[in-house]
Amino acid sequence: TGERIVADAVARMATAHSPMLELATGWTVTAEPSTDGATMRIEVQTEQELARVLGLGFFGVMAIGAHHQAHHIQMASGEDPHH
Repeated sequence: TGERIVADAVARMATAHSPMLELATGWTVTAEPSTDGATMRIEVQTEQELARVLGLGFFGVMAIGAHHQAHHIQMASGEDPHH
């Protein structure tokens, strides 16, 4: 969460990353923009997966998989790296 430009960046990153996180992990991941950022929901199947999500936290989860790290800065800056 955050104010204005931070909220916009959080919403862009969380919503764009959710499908990629699903592909990398097999979890069910959804993200919904909110007035102050976004809410990301991660559904896992095992206690071990839950421990991983809780241990990593938001920033750790956002770093799962070695896919397009440079794109994260593009999304945070308002660019669309997926076209």
